[in-house]
Amino acid sequence: MQGGPARAGEAPAAAELSGTNAEVELGPFYHYFEDPTGALGLRDVMDGAMAARFKPLREQKPNFGYTKSAMWVMAGLDNKLASPSEWLLEIPFPTLDSVEVYLAGADGRELARYTAGDLLPFGARPSPHRHFVFPVSPPPGERSVLFMRFKSQGSMTVASTLWPPALFN
Repeated sequence: MQGGPARAGEAPAAAELSGTNAEVELGPFYHYFEDPTGALGLRDVMDGAMAARFKPLREQKPNFGYTKSAMWVMAGLDNKLASPSEWLLEIPFPTLDSVEVYLAGADGRELARYTAGDLLPFGARPSPHRHFVFPVSPPPGERSVLFMRFKSQGSMTVASTLWPPALFN
């Protein structure tokens, strides 16, 4: 990887995770990239030249409409907590065909990877919930980057929220 996902071009603003958070809407921290071929993987979009092509989105509930492209979204996470903590990433649009979630450390290491979508069996989801829900554990005291890849034949709304598990229902 060339320079790390958060360092290519101007570093995007990051969602702050601290003990005072209830939930964190990630839309305002989104940067996106359209992959018309649908062929790019995580390493491809993390490459310095490609990562510089991500554009700010900053919408609470982003909607890409109908597209045959794969849409990549990244959001920086600034974990202010001193000890490990788990958060739940909720994507409340269960009609998305394919959802891939990756957590990358500041050094570019892949820390977590999940796949879900309405074309996969419900039992294959990381969490048995009507929405797509993924456990995310950003490293304490560090910045990390959440990458999400979406593909769908239907309308592509890609809002997401990070929840402390005790507050998620």
